[in-house]
Amino acid sequence: MRTVLAVVSTVASLLLPVANAQPAAGRDFKFAFDFGITGGGDKLATVTFTDGTTDSIRAGGLVQFGAGFLFQPSGGPFAFQSTFNYHVDDVNASNGSLRFARYPLEVLAFYTGVPRWRFGAGPRFVFSPRLKVDVPGDNSTVTFKDTVGAVAEAGYQFGNYMWLNLRLTGETYKLKSINGTNVTSDSDVSGNSVGVNFVLYF
Repeated sequence: MRTVLAVVSTVASLLLPVANAQPAAGRDFKFAFDFGITGGGDKLATVTFTDGTTDSIRAGGLVQFGAGFLFQPSGGPFAFQSTFNYHVDDVNASNGSLRFARYPLEVLAFYTGVPRWRFGAGPRFVFSPRLKVDVPGDNSTVTFKDTVGAVAEAGYQFGNYMWLNLRLTGETYKLKSINGTNVTSDSDVSGNSVGVNFVLYF
């Protein structure tokens, strides 16, 4: 995951000049690309390394990126954004790995009446949440039911094409199966998180 974060950071630095480009006049519809970092949620698994250190993955972490579109009617104080994303937290070692991955579809509405600011919220539909454990002594797959959460976001605009957003996400997961065997559990797993992300528009 540290490699992934480095790549995301590099991509962000390369795209900063694009964020200052002049927008196409009169375009209400734009393509959107987002990437960011999140943290929080319940601890799903912990791995202990040979040097005695440990690392964990949580249901609210860690990297999310995706693509979609933005619709902002000319002259209006509202905008609508929809993106389909890949959200993942993982830990890797030479002899094993842990990974929690899911595919969120977010549909957000924003108020844009304050110059360079926007404030929005909307539902988050999470598909195929899955925990994969592949370490010595344990090779298992835990799946969770699809779920619907919510996102609240406040963003600041840089240039004409880039937004930096602070976001809060609330969602819970219910256990579905372990290694292909359906299970029933009354316990919910919290995927609540706090994060920051960049959204670029073209």
